[in-house]
Formats: sequence, C-alpha cells, structure tokens
Amino acid sequence: MVVYVDALFLVNFIINYVLLYINMKILKVKTSKARILCGGVIGAIYAVFMYYPSLNVLYCLTAKIVFSLVMAAVSYKSKSVKQLIKQTLSFYGVNFVFGGCMFAIIFLTNSGANTLIKNGVYYFNISAKTLVLSALTAFVIVKTIWKAQEYKSLQSKELSDMYITFGGKTVKATAFSDTGNSLKDPLTNNSVAVVEYNALKDLFDKSFLDTITGKNFDVSNLYTLADSRLVSKLKIIPYKALGGKGLMIAFKPDEIRISKGGHLRKIDNVLIGISTQKISGSKEYNALLNPEIYV
Repeated sequence: MVVYVDALFLVNFIINYVLLYINMKILKVKTSKARILCGGVIGAIYAVFMYYPSLNVLYCLTAKIVFSLVMAAVSYKSKSVKQLIKQTLSFYGVNFVFGGCMFAIIFLTNSGANTLIKNGVYYFNISAKTLVLSALTAFVIVKTIWKAQEYKSLQSKELSDMYITFGGKTVKATAFSDTGNSLKDPLTNNSVAVVEYNALKDLFDKSFLDTITGKNFDVSNLYTLADSRLVSKLKIIPYKALGGKGLMIAFKPDEIRISKGGHLRKIDNVLIGISTQKISGSKEYNALLNPEIYV
C-alpha cells in the first residue's frame, strides 16, 4: 500500500485535533483553539516520523508517553504535574474508545482491507465518513461514562440545602460535603464553604460581582471596589487545587443555615468563598462544604 506523507500528516492532524477537542469538552478545560491546533500538529508530526528509520527510537514506550504529555501540556496549558497527568490519562481514554469504535466500524463494514503496520502503528486506508462516525461515537460513549461516574459519586454523598444570609438578604445553594475541600482562612482557621457566584448574585450589586469575576480583575484592588458594608466582611483566601494555586475572594455572612437530615442547623464561623467556575459539571450542586463544619 502506498502511503503519502502529506495525506498521513493531514489525517492525523485532524484526528488529533478532534480527540484533543473532545477531551477538552469532557474535562471542561479552559483553553484556546490555537493551543489545540498546536497539539494536533505535534501529534501529526510524530505520526510522520514512523517512516524515518533513523527515528525508530521515538517509538519506544517512553517516547510515546513523553509525546503524549507534551501534546496535553501544549493543548491545555497544564498548571501542575498532577493536572497534566489527569489530562493525559483522559486523552488516552478518549483515544482508546475512538480506536475501538473505528475497529468496530471497519469490521462491520469491511472497509479496512488496506492496512499497514509500521513501528507498531496501524495505518488504515479508510474514508472520512468512518473517521467522523468513530469520533462522534467515541464522544458519546466517553461523555456517557463520565456523567454516569459523576452521578454515581453524587449518590454516595448527601446533598444539603444551604441558606446564606447577608445584608438582610438570603439565598439558597445546594451543597454536599467534600473531604477534598479543606480550605480554611489562614488567619482565623475558619472553614471556607465554596459557592458558585451565580448562587450569590442576589446578595451583591451586579457591578461588584461582574467586576470580581472578570478575566482582568486584580485581587489587590478588591477593597477599593467594595462599599463600607463589605470592606470589613471581605477576605482573600489562598488556595491550592488540581488546577494550581490562586487567590479566592470570600466574605463573612451574617448567618448560614444548613438543612441536613430534615433538621435546619445554624453554622457559625464559616466563610463563603466565591467561585468563578462551575463546581459541578452535572449541575446537581453549586457549593462545597468541609465536613468539619458539622462537628
């Protein structure tokens, strides 16, 4: 079978781009199309290398892992090694499902008669229709498994209604206790409950929330924006998460009540951290509680 390098590069670029994009959607990673394009180009160049005998060393297991990590790092701008590994493993999962779908379609349609194996890599002479169908099927399967796993995780955790009162106004949030949320105020050692800003919008002026959730907001200017009622209530909390380190704006509410086990309980000495990102992809809850607050 004759293999054209330009066609090999183009097909692999398209496949890599689509799989990296699918992985981005599943992980809900904030990145740019330009970065995913660069990741796709790196993967396509790697595929072309298999036809150069002098570069056979690039197809050992170690080299394959390194190239995968580079693709993920370039595509998603990973902020930590742990996050990079998670993104890479997820990318592998998407690839495995895509490969399985493609093999199944080839088997069912007898469209993979022309096959070439080079340096442990399979090259199929298949149609664009098969590639598109494989990618769509892989996306649906991986997305379904991801949502099912998240739903199963939710079922093992008890959701609670949280009522937050501030300045004479009260809002309701849906939360669950997460042992991974050990965030505390380093000065007072008070626990911090993380709540999506959309759930808190009725407590503050719209202009204030829009400003602090903007991309170019500088935390150091926080106190110049707040009115006299807010200044004494605001806190800046350092945090460390899977996505890296950062600073979170928090405030001391007038009252927090949590409905748990049919009983409404008042919680003291807890701050509310304002999250600018979605806390749950399934939208089942919009707040995270530290289990220690019940003690």
